[in-house]
Amino acid sequence: MYTAVRHLGAAPVRIGELMYAASTAHLEIFEKFPMGAHHYYLREDSVLIFLGANEAADAILGVEHQKRVGQSIEKAFPPLIGTEIPDRYREVALTGVPWQTERVEYRDNEIVGAFEVFVFQPAPNHVTALFLEIGERKREEGKRDENARYLGALSEIVQLLVAQPDAAGLQTFLALIGEASRATCAVLAMAAPPRQSRAKTWEMLEWASPTRVAAKAAHDSRLSHICEAWIEEWKQMQSDLGSASHQAEYSDVFAEGPEGFRLLLPIHTSGEFIGFLAMQRSTEAGRWNHALLDFLRVAAQNLSRAILRARAEAALIEREDRYRSILQEMSDMVWLVDENIIVRYVTPSCKRILGYEPEALIGTSGLSLVHPDDAALTTAAFKEVAAESNPHTPTEFRFHHADGSWVTLEAVGTNLLGHPNVRGIVLTTRDVTERKKYERDLLDSEERFRSLIENSLDVVLVLSSEGTIDYVSPSVERIMGYVPAESLGRNLLEFLHPDDLHSALETIERTFRGDGTPQSLICRIRHGDGTWRTIEAMGKQTHDAYGAAKLIVNYRDVTTRIQAEEERAQLEAQLRQAQKLEAVGQLAGGVAHDFNNLLTAIQGYTELAKEDLPADHAVQSSLDEVSNATRRAVGLVRQLLLFSRREEPRFQNVDLNEVVLGVAKMLRRVIGEHIDLRIEPGVDSLAVYADPGQLQQILMNLCVNARDAMPDGGAITIRTSRVGLDAAFCREQTWAREGSFVLLDVVDTGTGISPQDLERIFDPFFTTKAVGHGTGLGLATVYGITQRHDGFVHVDSVLGQGTAFHIYLPWSGVDPDLIEEEKLERALRGNGQVILLAEDEPQVRRLAVRMLEASNYRVIQAHDGVEALAAFDAHAHEIAACILDVIMPGMSGGQVREQIHAKFPRMPILHISGHDFDLLDHSLPSGEETPLLRKPFTSVQLLSSLRELLGG
Repeated sequence: MYTAVRHLGAAPVRIGELMYAASTAHLEIFEKFPMGAHHYYLREDSVLIFLGANEAADAILGVEHQKRVGQSIEKAFPPLIGTEIPDRYREVALTGVPWQTERVEYRDNEIVGAFEVFVFQPAPNHVTALFLEIGERKREEGKRDENARYLGALSEIVQLLVAQPDAAGLQTFLALIGEASRATCAVLAMAAPPRQSRAKTWEMLEWASPTRVAAKAAHDSRLSHICEAWIEEWKQMQSDLGSASHQAEYSDVFAEGPEGFRLLLPIHTSGEFIGFLAMQRSTEAGRWNHALLDFLRVAAQNLSRAILRARAEAALIEREDRYRSILQEMSDMVWLVDENIIVRYVTPSCKRILGYEPEALIGTSGLSLVHPDDAALTTAAFKEVAAESNPHTPTEFRFHHADGSWVTLEAVGTNLLGHPNVRGIVLTTRDVTERKKYERDLLDSEERFRSLIENSLDVVLVLSSEGTIDYVSPSVERIMGYVPAESLGRNLLEFLHPDDLHSALETIERTFRGDGTPQSLICRIRHGDGTWRTIEAMGKQTHDAYGAAKLIVNYRDVTTRIQAEEERAQLEAQLRQAQKLEAVGQLAGGVAHDFNNLLTAIQGYTELAKEDLPADHAVQSSLDEVSNATRRAVGLVRQLLLFSRREEPRFQNVDLNEVVLGVAKMLRRVIGEHIDLRIEPGVDSLAVYADPGQLQQILMNLCVNARDAMPDGGAITIRTSRVGLDAAFCREQTWAREGSFVLLDVVDTGTGISPQDLERIFDPFFTTKAVGHGTGLGLATVYGITQRHDGFVHVDSVLGQGTAFHIYLPWSGVDPDLIEEEKLERALRGNGQVILLAEDEPQVRRLAVRMLEASNYRVIQAHDGVEALAAFDAHAHEIAACILDVIMPGMSGGQVREQIHAKFPRMPILHISGHDFDLLDHSLPSGEETPLLRKPFTSVQLLSSLRELLGG
């Protein structure tokens, strides 16, 4: 690479200045150095001249340094203008004091490039800069710092919400997440608790960063408007549904505008909507990345739990105060009745419990307000008390309340008829209406609990300390296929997979020894049908009524979920492999473009040389060999583009035998010497209308698969023939269709394919190979190419005997055309028309000029898009057509085309390019048909395309 320094005759640097003191010696030291290296020479006028770079510099920076040799540092590397780099380099060149630095480039708050640079003086007035790309390390450091900041903030948030879940704490919470996420402003909007939802009130807290406060903007007014609009939308939805308790479901909302990036994050838990968090980041801070969103979601979850906990604690305190008040105010009613159950006295609590003033009941019958259905029971109980002196079993009955309702009372009577100071029966009564309701609720609750356990999707076990099953829920029959009685009294370990016994024992022992913290376990357990099912279990220690340690285990069948996770992991691995293939494809496309330019020049100049020499000249045979080698190179480039999926098919009439024989040598190298490759070409006309490169790709993929199926060696047979499929055959073989076909058979003696896999072999990413040994794309590609050629594939396979792939391609019925290029070239001569040619590659431009001028065209040359547009403006009325390279510096061919057609819509324009189709799609005008000639091209191809463009 450094040989470029000896070709600076045209540069404003004296050869002697560059070569003195054997200065090139230190340049060669770094030629194979793994770090990038730049070398400069400081002239007397303080201009730094770029001398060269090593191979690593080309790879790291992705530029071709050789073209920049001899230029000043500012001209060679414009991004360094305005930085300290040039002055630092001059200082090192003058003083000899080394200098070291790091340069980090950001985009959207993300590191896109970082370099560690070391600069020293290898010789007087010379400077060498060594640099290493450290972007990945910087990004990892940035991620660690970001995660540490988020974890620190979360720690503070958790402590804050536990200790201070009030308004001040929420304001501090808002400041913590705002500062941690580097937001400019934030709003926390909370809806009223469900019991207050009829009022539909909201509380909003706001926070702004110090920079916004200094700018006298507490928060972005647009953010507040969005929050208010969102609240109104929620209220309207509640009203429309007619249910104040309905909770609308919202997902995260993102917005991007000139002021920055916004986020609306709903806050909810356990099905209850709490409110939402609205935040905004500046464009400098960047978008909301996954780590930041995860932090905010975890913070929001902690916030929702804290708010619900605070509300629950407040409600609990309120209920406790209410019950305390009831207990303080409540006292039993004491009645005094005579032997005829006439009320003689009642305590003042009667007013509070029954709603009657005590005076209103005195003198009335105690039975007058008893529920008719309970009167007989109450009378009998009273008579029993009147007959004896001891208190009797409490009696419950319904009593009429002053408000018209019925209150259940529990009464205990004491016979004091013989007491001289009492002479009556004392009835102590209390209101047990609530208690009766609680008892009914308790019964209902127990019934619900029993129903939940019996119908749960999970299995509930109670284990003794020895592992014996003391209880199992009825759901075990539905989930695991066992009647509960079959499991009772047996040890749980009998049902576990042998490979999981050790981990299960450890978990059970740890749970019994622990402090009551639940322990989890995933293991396999035998189903009633003998299969193994994967379960996820959670165990917690408890004690029975006698203090014996027990283990409550709740487990569920997660076999399907585990299988889905394994399939997802496999798909992710396949996706990564596909991404690697895409990267290789991009590299292949780039290499192919560079070769196209070179091959265009080689092929074109070879044709011109053959024309300039007599037909019997001795050099003609050598030029023929150059042409043949060039054609083979063109085919190699096309294979690269086909591999990268960046080449459109080029259909032509070809002989399938020639395709097979042409690729046979390459196939032998690929499959290895341990496999015998046999070619059996057919004798009939095997003409097909196809892309030869894609037919070669079919053969390559099938032979590679066959090789992998024969690790210990075997044979691959490639056979071609012509067949006709009639209606009778197609009725028996439903995969076929009628017609004349050319048949390509690829048969191996390998391991074969199982019937269940045979149905999926053409699915993308399906492979039976081990991880890392197959992408699952080879046969899918074979199927896709065959379909594109209007053919079909049939596969026969027997396990242990081998596999045969049968590729049916429509027979074209014609032989490949032979074009007499000399006659065609004479017919393609021009009539002196003026052609504007814009091509930035000098060799290709000079070649095209010679081809055009030799065919009676006049050419105006331009080396880039800007020069082409200027030349067109100067000669617009002379130019008959334009030939524009697609990718050029300054202005692309597509942009030049748009400028020209804006003035002269009918101007014929032909594009030329060696780039892949993906790049061309972004470089050419959309919505219009674009004539395109792909590099490398011959003189005949160029003149034919131009003649077709000119309409004749």
